[in-house]
Amino acid sequence: MAHSYRKAALLSRGRLVEGTLLSKTRTNVEVNEAPVYSLTYSYAARSGEAFERSVRTSDPARYESEHAVMIAYDPRRPSRGVFLNTLPGMTKVEGDWVRTEVDSSTMALACLFGMLLFGLIASSLYATLMYQARAFW
Repeated sequence: MAHSYRKAALLSRGRLVEGTLLSKTRTNVEVNEAPVYSLTYSYAARSGEAFERSVRTSDPARYESEHAVMIAYDPRRPSRGVFLNTLPGMTKVEGDWVRTEVDSSTMALACLFGMLLFGLIASSLYATLMYQARAFW
């Protein structure tokens, strides 16, 4: 949960930079008979200091497309960065803005969870009130 919060915070307060591929190494791991690769990217903070981030994936084409790999980093701790295409939903960079869209199935699941939570709270409140009202009868 804290990791997801950090990612969301980087989207709201972070700086966007373009990552440069330094290395692509095949690991000894396979997922569904597809090899897993470790890709290491470098990025520079506004101060000019260089940092590196790595990602492991069985779909390296996702990180090697013709579009630049964007990394959001924390300006207070530039070593903390996150690849935008590892975030849930569809993340798009438009100028200096980052927009994350959530697909309809994720939204439906969130609504269902919200309704379930509301129902649990309402039924607990009702049961508590009825228990307390019993003392007056």
